Amino acid sequence: MEEITNTSQGIWTFGNNLFQNGLFLFLIHAGLMFLAAKIVVHLLRRGLEHQSRREDTSNQLILQYLAKTIKTIVYILCAFSVLSDIIPLKGLGNLAVGSASILAVAVSLAAQETFGNYIAGFFVALYHPFKVGDNISLPEKNIAGTVTGISLRHTTLTTVENTQVMIPNSMMNSCILENRTFGQTDYTHYELIGVAYDSDIDAVKEAICHVLANTPGIIDGRTDKSEPFVPVQVNAFQDSAIEIKFPIHVESFGAYFTVAPIVREGILKEFNQRGIEIPYPIVTVERK
Repeated sequence: MEEITNTSQGIWTFGNNLFQNGLFLFLIHAGLMFLAAKIVVHLLRRGLEHQSRREDTSNQLILQYLAKTIKTIVYILCAFSVLSDIIPLKGLGNLAVGSASILAVAVSLAAQETFGNYIAGFFVALYHPFKVGDNISLPEKNIAGTVTGISLRHTTLTTVENTQVMIPNSMMNSCILENRTFGQTDYTHYELIGVAYDSDIDAVKEAICHVLANTPGIIDGRTDKSEPFVPVQVNAFQDSAIEIKFPIHVESFGAYFTVAPIVREGILKEFNQRGIEIPYPIVTVERK
């Protein structure tokens, strides 16, 4: 009987030199803490999902961001609580749990860039200058693509070449950003083309309108059908050509890349049939 009692005591006290209450109780405490953290995170996520169904789409991103943030904080606190039961790390665990300001300073010094991306990502989620599915451009960085993901650290874009670009949130928050699909129902892009100075401008306008009116995917935005199909304007006088400007009006930014080449090809053929010249610079060299 005494031997069984000693064995039982040995199980509970095994690892006392490394763990505060022995290895067995440490494992029980760690398991319960992570189970409690998982339950808390699950309940918070369910609550945020319920709230997100009641909010408009503009607030979806901030709710998702809050869910990720809360999950990270809960698991970090759980990990430090478990670490406090390890005797060599007891001071570190208690310091982390009881002194949040010191922890914040340590984290900011150790990972300034990561922390900066996190804060920038929070403001992106708060003010939502773009959302998943928007096509955006960063002219300063010569980067453009469709937003496919926004995480705590970076924003992921898929380019027209079907490659993925991961941009730190700090850059997304500081660079000039163009949102090409911010909820509008259509997209308009103005094209420029040069014609010879001796061209009949009325014939040029008629040819462009004819091509646009007969190209699938072009939206007819006229309220009065007696007006020209699109406004075709003389935009500028170049060295060797008259620059003509006209809009291509399609249902989305992505549709433009499909429709625009068809329009250009159609205009080229129509100009050739009508004898309208698209000039190019000519240099004349005289030998003396």
